[in-house]
Amino acid sequence: MATAKFNVIRHQPYPHRSEHVNIGVVVYLEDGSVRVRMANNLRKLKAFDPSADIETVRDQESALQDMLNEVPYEKKDAVATLLGPWRLDGMAGTLSYHSKDSLDDAIGWALYQTCETITSRRYVERRPQSRLLMDLKKTFSVYGWLAHEPRQISQKLIVHKYPLMAEEGLVADFAVRSEKLSVMETLDMRYVSNPSLKRTEGIAKAMVLSVANGLEDTLACSIVAGSQTDYAKEMTKLLSRISSRFYVYESTQDMNELFRDIGNATGKPVLDLPV
Repeated sequence: MATAKFNVIRHQPYPHRSEHVNIGVVVYLEDGSVRVRMANNLRKLKAFDPSADIETVRDQESALQDMLNEVPYEKKDAVATLLGPWRLDGMAGTLSYHSKDSLDDAIGWALYQTCETITSRRYVERRPQSRLLMDLKKTFSVYGWLAHEPRQISQKLIVHKYPLMAEEGLVADFAVRSEKLSVMETLDMRYVSNPSLKRTEGIAKAMVLSVANGLEDTLACSIVAGSQTDYAKEMTKLLSRISSRFYVYESTQDMNELFRDIGNATGKPVLDLPV
């Protein structure tokens, strides 16, 4: 196993201050040769020093490598005055590698540890996906009714997560347009571990349906599973009252009617479910 020493390249435009940003590494191999590698992401440099030209910095990578290859490791500090706003960190690190490929990996690791900006994953709040919604989405896809993008609603396909009023953040579970726009909201009242949270979800669904009712040539439709449970009765009554069409998932008659309505809207009818 071979080893190599490396120093961090610092961008320090004001030498009398301690402020700096790490922009790359210089690696000294056992055979006396030098490798210079700049960080993959130099946006931090631009934020630190708006006058810095990132492309110029990258172009200097090979020139700096050629310069340092002419200087023995013991005299590397002598070139510090030639590097302009750049400085070599006085504390050297050590890399271990077996081959050229593993050397590249080791240099990449050194860059990641010393220069690259480490960001945490951005948290994105996701709408809960109920079993009812996922089952319907799968069925719509099997029947060839499901669109791949919102604009396909003009092709009489069902759009999942339809932006009913995008600016207000109102998104419907499904929507399909034929003569009228049919907006569909689903509510799965089965397997509920937190009735209060499920009630809040139901109120949000009711809001979407209420807005749909206020739009011209729009039908508000709701599909509810588990409507017979005690804690579901209040929400079922609310949704059925504000929906132009109300379907109970456990009812074969209701589901046949739903699929018949969607089949007519898409122009791709299917056989009724067996009773």
